[in-house]
Amino acid sequence: MESIIERINQQKFWQFHGGIHPPEQKQLTSDKPIRQLPLPKQLIIPLQQHIGRQGDLLVKVGDKVLKGQPLTQSTNPMAVPIHAPTSGIISDIKKSVIAHPSGLSELCVFLDVDYEDTWLPRQICQDFTQLNKQEILKKIADLGIAGMGGAWFSHPHKSEYQT
Repeated sequence: MESIIERINQQKFWQFHGGIHPPEQKQLTSDKPIRQLPLPKQLIIPLQQHIGRQGDLLVKVGDKVLKGQPLTQSTNPMAVPIHAPTSGIISDIKKSVIAHPSGLSELCVFLDVDYEDTWLPRQICQDFTQLNKQEILKKIADLGIAGMGGAWFSHPHKSEYQT
């Protein structure tokens, strides 16, 4: 029998060619309607959601929050605020395992859902063409919108941090 080193050198280390492709089983659900899931009793919201550092907390345990309300803020160019996904009461702020392959824990806000799903009053810009580039970029960043690599593209003071 060949050694592992010999098999690697012969590019025969793996027992199969090209990996595996399990059956997708799409027929099990392709004719089912798409439905909206009900809100759970509690949401666990990680504060670290992009490559930048997490923002500073704006809430504390016991606070009532509204959907869309910022939970964090930051003046750091690599961070955008995290917003409440629904209305409810902040029941805890602590480290919790996050949905990441690492299985690591991050600081999270625990939001007990009130099932009212009440929005923070929205501040709609009536005419964005009246805003300058910095004002538009600030609005984008304040809404928590980040590019695939983080918040860098949207920060209004980006040029101040470039070398």
